[in-house]
Amino acid sequence: MARKALIYCDGACSGNPGPGGWGSIISLNDRVFELGGKAKHTSNNRMELQAAIESLAHVPLDVDAEVRTDSKYLIQGAKEWLPGWKRRDWKRADGGDVMNQDLWQLVDALLSGRSGSTKFTHVAGHAGIPGNERADAIARAFCSGTTAPKLFEGMIADYTVALDESGAAAKAASTLKPFYVSVIEGKLERHVTWDECEKRVRGKAGAKYKKVSGEVELKAVLMGWGVNA
Repeated sequence: MARKALIYCDGACSGNPGPGGWGSIISLNDRVFELGGKAKHTSNNRMELQAAIESLAHVPLDVDAEVRTDSKYLIQGAKEWLPGWKRRDWKRADGGDVMNQDLWQLVDALLSGRSGSTKFTHVAGHAGIPGNERADAIARAFCSGTTAPKLFEGMIADYTVALDESGAAAKAASTLKPFYVSVIEGKLERHVTWDECEKRVRGKAGAKYKKVSGEVELKAVLMGWGVNA
């Protein structure tokens, strides 16, 4: 019998609206696979919804699923708002149209069609939670419109991202001092301050840079960039 499926999903958008991307990780039985995609003109909320839709569509209907996300919009919509929207024929309480109705209807259809339970769990974003950081890295990589990230599919024993951490990882990460990283032509450097990082990347074509909260987030970011530390 299949055990519970664990999903981490996230969305990203540049400009909001603007080009966007979504990413997710699905762990089921002894296997893990990553998903991701992009849209030319979208919003952050639509990418959050798309990530959940694509993830749930890949989980067998009779398998219990837990969706871990940093999107309160997704969680509140799925857990609190959907029943009222449906009763009012997809209208808000004030009579206005439900935003992103097309995607919410897909979410509703997926949830209604499942015999297994679906649990939505909020996790803190950018708090060093490995699964969330990796999903974010995938989403941002697709959002950037450059090179699509390499997506993992294989045995969970071969997956390098820890998926069973949530609150504990966030608490541990909160004690760490953030730092900056930059990559130019595959060479990684760490920087204590933004001024140091900016000095290195200014005017350098193809330079990548980001503020990270610790080693866990750094690892996820580098995976998204396709860089080996």
